[in-house]
Amino acid sequence: MMKIVNFQHQRNRRFLSMKKIIILLIVVILLGGCQYLKLGNFGKLSAQGKVPPTEDYRKGDDGLTIKEITGMPPKEIFEGEEFTIGMELKNSGTEDVADAKVILSALNSLYFSPYKDERLVTLAGKSRYLPEGEQEIIEFRIVNLKLQYGAKEYTQPYIIELDYPYATIASTEVCINPNIYEHMKIVKDACDPTTISLNNQGAPVAVKKIKEYITSKGSGIYANYDIEISNIGDGKVTDEKIIISDAVVGIRDLECTPKEVKLKEKRGTFRCSTLIERSEGVYKSIFSVKLNYNYRSEHKGSIKVKE
Repeated sequence: MMKIVNFQHQRNRRFLSMKKIIILLIVVILLGGCQYLKLGNFGKLSAQGKVPPTEDYRKGDDGLTIKEITGMPPKEIFEGEEFTIGMELKNSGTEDVADAKVILSALNSLYFSPYKDERLVTLAGKSRYLPEGEQEIIEFRIVNLKLQYGAKEYTQPYIIELDYPYATIASTEVCINPNIYEHMKIVKDACDPTTISLNNQGAPVAVKKIKEYITSKGSGIYANYDIEISNIGDGKVTDEKIIISDAVVGIRDLECTPKEVKLKEKRGTFRCSTLIERSEGVYKSIFSVKLNYNYRSEHKGSIKVKE
């Protein structure tokens, strides 16, 4: 009788141990599932299983980029054959894009149909939770109608053009220092206005340099910022026009002139200012500016047609 009791007791202990293990496994699975639910909707984790920090994605000099898919089109086709021009489109910058135009052109209308075509694409830019940016495959189906008269073969060029609105946001720490009379200073200030060089901001137009300085006009003291911008991408800014849509220091709005900058040789400058009070003292703050523009870039290719 005792043996039976001991055997049942051992079996009960094993059952309880197994039950604990099963419960532990369920908890682990649920925790993992919760983690997936928290992050799955926002894109992939980094290779180390962590969400990439904000500063990691605001780099680079691209907006939308385009890459030809191998074999689309093939290197050569026969007369009357249908073929596909395929492109991998990617938002390699930090600005979300809606209704970007992808335009096929330069095909000869006598020998190809359609000889031009257009697609509209919406792609999310790089972010903390989408560090690579969104991408999409674009395909254009084309039919060769005939060869050129008397030709056994010829090469036809084509162009894929991107035309889209984009924006650049640049931020950096600056010094607010109303003590404009340097020669009267007895104690060194916590900071002094200076010239700041910036890294690229994950867009084809970049703020390259900010020169900060203090001036007085009448009884007012002004913090000023001379800003140098540049087209660093491989395309063109439409009409070479940049709109200064927003500029702040801390919670202060800045007055910028001109509000619309025309680039010359891919470069431009503008100035932003704000009134400050001597009673504020010396402190550091965050300068931020947003630039809006339309950008165009293109990819050139060709296809050989044989009889």
